[in-house]
This record gives sequence, C-alpha cells and structure tokens, in this order.
Amino acid sequence: MLIRKVEIENKDDINQEVAMKKETNLLVDMKYITECTKMTDKWFYALIKKGQFPKPIKLGRSSRWWLSDIHDWISSQQEGARHD
Repeated sequence: MLIRKVEIENKDDINQEVAMKKETNLLVDMKYITECTKMTDKWFYALIKKGQFPKPIKLGRSSRWWLSDIHDWISSQQEGARHD
C-alpha cells in the first residue's frame, strides 16, 4: 500500500509541474505586469533600457513578455533583496 501511495504522489507532482510549465508559457502584456507588481510602465521601460528587465517580444506594434521570464525576474529581485 505504501508503494502505491508514493506512486500516486509522484504522478501528482509531475502533473503539477506540467501545469506550472503550461501556465508560465503564456505571453503577457505591460498592463498585466504593472497590475501584478504595482509599478509603473515607465519604470519598467527604464529598466529595459538599462538591460535590467527582460526585453519584450514584438508582435506587430504590441509588446509581450513570457510569463516565465517575469517570474524569473521577480525571483531574482527577491534573492537580491535577501542578500542586501
């Protein structure tokens, strides 16, 4: 019985990981980023210019970012804050 339970837990972990990857493979716009972070678009565009924020993907005249890149950037900011 214990072995069966471990197998089920591992399947849940894999399913969770797959779901997370699908969720982070989305393209998001600046409105989404500013709403999530409560920072202004001007602040982010200044960071992009300095090379401190991921560059956007241009789709016609629109700019989009991979959600996974935004999550990675936020994580790096949190790590930097912990070491300061």
